[in-house]
Order: sequence, then structure tokens, then C-alpha cells
Amino acid sequence: MLILIVLSVLFIIGLVLNRSWKTSEVGFILSLLSGLVLFIALLALPISRMDTVSESRQFEAVRATITDACENGVPLESAAIQMKVVERNEWLAGAKYWRETIFRIWVHPIVDSLEPIR
Repeated sequence: MLILIVLSVLFIIGLVLNRSWKTSEVGFILSLLSGLVLFIALLALPISRMDTVSESRQFEAVRATITDACENGVPLESAAIQMKVVERNEWLAGAKYWRETIFRIWVHPIVDSLEPIR
């Protein structure tokens, strides 16, 4: 959220500078760059959150499949299971890391409720 606020403030400052100093390109460049980055950030926000929800559902599906296979005694390749568990746990660790930074708004809160597959 802080990033969006800072970009908005820079955009407004650029507009004010552009209006007050007609001959200066600084205001125009500042408003153009900050407006462009703000647009991209706002465009990426819902896409990133949708991706996080999708990944978390895949994570839960892998967990359910592995739990089901272990409970029913279905013979699965141990190496294949371990690789899938590692992949999903890597994703979860990365998502939880980004959830603790200033970029937390781009990661859906559903990540907080997920636990690593054991």
C-alpha cells in the first residue's frame, strides 16, 4: 500500500510542478514516469492476487492427494512425491516472505493460513 501512496504523491507533485513551471520538463517527466509505474502497479495488483489464490488451491490439492495416497496405501514414487512437496513448499515459503514485505498487498492473505506439507 505504501508503494501506491508514494507513486500517487509523486504523480501529483509532477502535475503541480508541470503547471507551476511551464518551461520545466521535470514536472512532466516526473508525472509521466510515476503515472506509468502507478498504472502498471494497479494493473498487476489483481493479477498477482488471483495468481496467489490459484497457487494456494494447487497447494491444497497436492496436500490432499498426498494425504489420500498415504492413508489408502497407494504406492506412489517416493522421489516424485518429494519433488512435488518441495515445489509446493518452495512456493509457499516465497509467498509468505513477500507477504511480510511492503509488497504484501500483491499477495492474497490466504497464504497466511497455509502450512507447509510434511
